[in-house]
Amino acid sequence: MDRARECIGVPLLIRFGAMGDMILTTPLLRALAECHGTPCEVIGRGSFVSELLINLPFVGSIRTIQSNKTPYILNRPKQLLVDYLRNRPPGPVYLAQSDVISHRILEKAGVTATASDLTVERRVNEHVVDHMARLGGFADITGSVSPDYNRGTELQVTEKEKDHVRRILDRMDFSGRQYVVVQPGFRKCMNKRRRVSKGKFWPEERWVRLIQEILILSPDKRVLISGNAEEQPLTAGIADEVNDHRVSDLTLGLRPMLALLSMAHSMISLDTGPAHAAAALNCPLVVLFGKMDPRIIRPLSRTSPVLVQHGPPGAPLEDDLVGWQKHHSMDDISINTVVTAWASLLV
Repeated sequence: MDRARECIGVPLLIRFGAMGDMILTTPLLRALAECHGTPCEVIGRGSFVSELLINLPFVGSIRTIQSNKTPYILNRPKQLLVDYLRNRPPGPVYLAQSDVISHRILEKAGVTATASDLTVERRVNEHVVDHMARLGGFADITGSVSPDYNRGTELQVTEKEKDHVRRILDRMDFSGRQYVVVQPGFRKCMNKRRRVSKGKFWPEERWVRLIQEILILSPDKRVLISGNAEEQPLTAGIADEVNDHRVSDLTLGLRPMLALLSMAHSMISLDTGPAHAAAALNCPLVVLFGKMDPRIIRPLSRTSPVLVQHGPPGAPLEDDLVGWQKHHSMDDISINTVVTAWASLLV
């Protein structure tokens, strides 16, 4: 592969994804910045993107829109984005989107993508990070990713942010204790029926028993059941059921949550954005997958273990997402399986 001819100008990556999606872009952002000798620009959806990627030395300016689906004529932020793209100095543009709406943004700006999800199609069972490596030109014609391409994701927190969280833990009487973060909720749908239909539901009673087993295995640990404000009824309910002074639910904003994960002993989570954040912060992780195929979208860490759990045991591994969903369910993941995986992190 020949990257030299493309490493001219400031690179730009466009990705309108959720938290986990944006975290999975960081290997490509890092590689593009190293190739071009300048931080990579990012265009995303939602104000959280700037908050998430701040402090990363390989990320430059970040521009966001709140909605990509609102019609262009009614979407002033998108109009301003098109104006920016139209007047942006020459540089490679990578569009990690396959939808027509996103491609029309570039068409309106008169910009041709260096590569996009339409020109570099994802292969069967190919992980998102490997696909984006090919999108950026960091793989040969066979699809093999360059040996010097670090597939691990990355986020950064500051000591000031960590100190803020330490003060919160002090007030909870968790100071100086190793703690495990548990993420039982899924922000986008806290309605139980929707959580089941999305394949991101593990019964509350299993979370309760899991936490009890953690404390039996490691009595000195503390457990923090994490979630945002929408998830607080779930996290508080689980904490109440466990009914142990070593367990508490905790609702934090994005940056404090990242600081919390960066200092945690480990995390046990559904397949959610915070799970990807834990991996990016090198927090040892046990992550439960249901209908989503971990071969495609599992969290990737640079240095810490990521232990994927899916069920039932011995289920066929058919190709593509449809094949995966025929045979896998989060409901088929046993408590014992998750406890055993987490116990391996104690060694």
